[in-house]
Amino acid sequence: MKNRLHIAWIVPGGIGTGALQEGVPVLQQTVTALAQEHDVKVYSLFPVSSTYKPAGFGLWSAPYRRWTSVLRLLWQVRNDHRSRPFDVVHGFWIRPGGLMAVVLQQWLHIPAVVTVQGGDAVYLPSIQYGQLSNSLFRQLAAWTLTKASAAVLLSGRQAETLAGFGIHCAHPVQIEWGVGSQFTKRVRDFRSTLRCLIVGNQVAVKDQATALRTFSQLRGQVDARLTLVGEGPLRKALHSLVSELGLADHVTWIDSVSSHAIADLYHSHDILLHTSLSEGQSLVVTEALHCGLLVAGTPVGPLVDIPESVVMADFGNPHALSQRILETINDTGKITSLYEQVAPWCEKTSLDVSLTRLIALYNSLH
Repeated sequence: MKNRLHIAWIVPGGIGTGALQEGVPVLQQTVTALAQEHDVKVYSLFPVSSTYKPAGFGLWSAPYRRWTSVLRLLWQVRNDHRSRPFDVVHGFWIRPGGLMAVVLQQWLHIPAVVTVQGGDAVYLPSIQYGQLSNSLFRQLAAWTLTKASAAVLLSGRQAETLAGFGIHCAHPVQIEWGVGSQFTKRVRDFRSTLRCLIVGNQVAVKDQATALRTFSQLRGQVDARLTLVGEGPLRKALHSLVSELGLADHVTWIDSVSSHAIADLYHSHDILLHTSLSEGQSLVVTEALHCGLLVAGTPVGPLVDIPESVVMADFGNPHALSQRILETINDTGKITSLYEQVAPWCEKTSLDVSLTRLIALYNSLH
């Protein structure tokens, strides 16, 4: 009989939030699957929708967003631990979730796992993006990742990025988020109209302007259409750029797609354009690769881990990226090689395998 672990998850939000109550879909999907085998309670600093019903796991959420919610959450975990001890506490994002998990580790002597997500491990001054903007925040991150029983990284690039800020993980382990079985591979032949796709929040760090310029250069060479999915503060600027590039008749805009419908969208497209300036893992890239899309983008997240399986160009270089896309889709042997090379990575990033690796980590600390 398997040993059922008692696990505490600490998240700043991402559970039972948003218009569709999907929060961060991969968080909800993973904890739901984890709760089928183990006893899990999620503690959220962000208030959860009153109509949200967790699927098999316990849930406590702060009633409002104030700094005192941190103290309330820590005290709640302490009380629950006294009633039934936790085997491990897992915090998401270095700050606040990871920091709080390590505080609980020091206080209650529970092994702490910290998952480094993305923006918590970087700072890009040109767009004022990321949490490591000053020495205090960097010191807090360094303390958290040094003291944690394990630091989960989502891509190899994260360790390099953290090291650039003088931050090192004492016990790093790379476990990518896994995606569900609905993301199944469909082989493309790239012989008809190229169906391009951009998915993501329309914010500065995603640099979707470069993706649009890449698409514009592709259209100068081949027949192509683009679907742009997402919302955000740069929506108006992106609309203006589409008009400026003369692409209005070739671009379809979609505000949002549920996690249940996104796989169908991938299956109806050929190429994902993802020209972000920074990523932890990028679930969009992961899902697209599982669905057999050609992923073309910049050297971030998993693209750096599997360069032989994607098309890459440097940041802000749409000409180079579009040329490499054209070279790839016109080379049948190259396409076949991409599909073959990405297969082991897709297996590793399936939900089942990712969850098995996470549970193995928990057991190693218990």
